[in-house]
Amino acid sequence: KKGFANKMSSMSDEILAEVRLEVDQSATALRKDVAEMLEHREKSSNEKLAELDGKMEAVVGWAKAGYVDFSKFDFTPLLDEIRSNETLHAESSRQMSQRFEESFVLLSNALDKLAGKAE
Repeated sequence: KKGFANKMSSMSDEILAEVRLEVDQSATALRKDVAEMLEHREKSSNEKLAELDGKMEAVVGWAKAGYVDFSKFDFTPLLDEIRSNETLHAESSRQMSQRFEESFVLLSNALDKLAGKAE
């Protein structure tokens, strides 16, 4: 009986080690995917901002030359759109963080259960 119990304990340790390795690999892959996604989003945002900056410089140049009178513009729709996008971005980031946290909690709980069974 002792030999069987030792063998089962050894197998449990091996299974637990394999599960931990798979969880680590999955977490690493998930982190990499998220980093790539955020990098892509940042690059895209930076490109759009650079384009917008160029357009703004042109408009400022026109204003300085007297071609544009900003006192006649209503910037309310633009400001509303910016605020709306900021809110959307903040909510998306919050949801993504929450999903990652939930995933890690589930993985941690699964590992704890496996560790408990191995003992």
